[in-house]
Amino acid sequence: MDLHAVTPRPWCPGDLTAAAVLARVVAGHLATDATLRKRQQLTEQLENALASRVVIEQAKGIIAAEGAITVDEAFDRLRRHARRHRPSVHEVAGAVVDGHLHMTPAPPGQAPR
Repeated sequence: MDLHAVTPRPWCPGDLTAAAVLARVVAGHLATDATLRKRQQLTEQLENALASRVVIEQAKGIIAAEGAITVDEAFDRLRRHARRHRPSVHEVAGAVVDGHLHMTPAPPGQAPR
């Protein structure tokens, strides 16, 4: 923060006190703004994580129902598919939920679709 006078002059104690108060107010607003931005970012990250988790849970349910397997086995299939083909688990789950990917059990001797 810069303080300027129209002409050069010494600052009196009242001016310096007012400037100090103003500086504290500005610093408080900046600190509050930084805190709010961090909270907003954390909230967005948590909302995205929750949304991602919801899609994964939906996909697990679809895979489990289609394949007559447990949800743990369904999640293992999601994870294996993601590792094998390189998308994220969330992307694989989204494809399952959207109906673009079916992960039904394969006949003996064949890899799952």
